[in-house]
Amino acid sequence: MRPNVSQLSLAFEEYGKVLFYKKGQSVYFQEDDAHAFYMVKSGTLRSFVTASDGREITLELLRPGKVFGSVSFFMDIRRIASVVALSNAEVVVLNRESIQHCFGEHYDLAVEIIQALGMTTRFLVSQVESLTIISAKQRIAHTLLQLATEFKVHPTDISYLIPYTHQQIAELAGMNRVTTTKELNRFAESGWIHLAYRRIIVEDEDALRRCISRG
Repeated sequence: MRPNVSQLSLAFEEYGKVLFYKKGQSVYFQEDDAHAFYMVKSGTLRSFVTASDGREITLELLRPGKVFGSVSFFMDIRRIASVVALSNAEVVVLNRESIQHCFGEHYDLAVEIIQALGMTTRFLVSQVESLTIISAKQRIAHTLLQLATEFKVHPTDISYLIPYTHQQIAELAGMNRVTTTKELNRFAESGWIHLAYRRIIVEDEDALRRCISRG
C-alpha cells in the first residue's frame, strides 16, 4: 500500500521547514552526514551515486510528494547518494527534533513514513538489480516495471502512465538516449507501450516481464 501522500505533505509542512534550491544546486552529497530527511514540495530533483571511475549513476528522479534521504537518516549512516535539483525546487526538511514532535502528536504518521522508507529501500534494491542486466531491452523493460510502484493508481492496474521523457528513462536505466528511444519504439511497435509527448503508457506489463526473463 502506498503512503498517504497528502497526509505526509501536511505533516512535513506543519513540523518541517521549506528550503528553496535553484536548478543545479545540490541538497546533499554522497558520504555527507545525515541530519535530516526531506519531501519534495515542487520541482524535480535527481538522486545519484558516483562510481569509483567518476560516472554518475541515476537512482531516482524525485517529484512532488516524494520522501528522500530517509534511509540514511533512520539508519544513522552517511548519505548513500547525492541529490541535485533538476529545476528550481522547494523541499520540506525534517530534522530529529521536528520528527520527534511529529511522531509524538501523530502516531499514524510514523507508519506512513515507515511505508515510504520501505518503498525507497525496495526501489534502491531494484536499481541495483538492474545493473546486473546486460541487454538494452531488458534494462528498459526493467525500468518501466520499476516505475509501476510510483505511478500505478491501484496495485492491480494492468496499465499505467509514466510522465517521463526518453532522456529521463535513459538516465534511470543507465543508458544513452539514442539506444533508449530505439528500444522504446520497438516496445511501442509490439504493442507493449504507447508513446506520447513527455509520457509513456505501459499497456502490456506481462510482455515487459517476459522480456526480462527471456533476455
